[in-house]
Amino acid sequence: MFNKRIEMNQKLTKKDVIDIFKSSSTSKDIAKKFDVSITTVNDIKSRKNYKNFTNGIGIPGQPAHTKKRILTPEIIEQIYYFSGTAQEIKNKFGCSIKVARNIKFGNTYQAITATLGVAGEIRIYGLTWEDICDIRSSDETISNLAKYYNVTTETIRNIQSKKTRRYQ
Repeated sequence: MFNKRIEMNQKLTKKDVIDIFKSSSTSKDIAKKFDVSITTVNDIKSRKNYKNFTNGIGIPGQPAHTKKRILTPEIIEQIYYFSGTAQEIKNKFGCSIKVARNIKFGNTYQAITATLGVAGEIRIYGLTWEDICDIRSSDETISNLAKYYNVTTETIRNIQSKKTRRYQ
């Protein structure tokens, strides 16, 4: 009875819907496996369709009532320092491109990102957070710091004044 088709014109059983919802494969792979559209897979995963079967099923690490991924401070920090594109961040961390960009620009999660330093400078020049802290607290001249870290004096000024380059 559990595998009985939900309605005569539908392809998916209740078990299929639950398997789709719990699957960590790509939507394209799931759609191919169950012979449905990618939109159907995404609608199931976002609880737009078949929510009577997916309600109460939790996503690991999330309460059952939410469909959004919860970003921990550790993941936010990894996204902030990640040197890839917004699309690569989306693929790696499972967040939207908009969320990735907002974290990189410091528009969201400011309580976390404000303490992390200058992501753009770190990404471009390969500086570590310790380097950034040393530059900010150093009594050396800007030109000496620039030579030591092999960066421009403008970069040193940006780091010391806590300005950041926009993420691209």
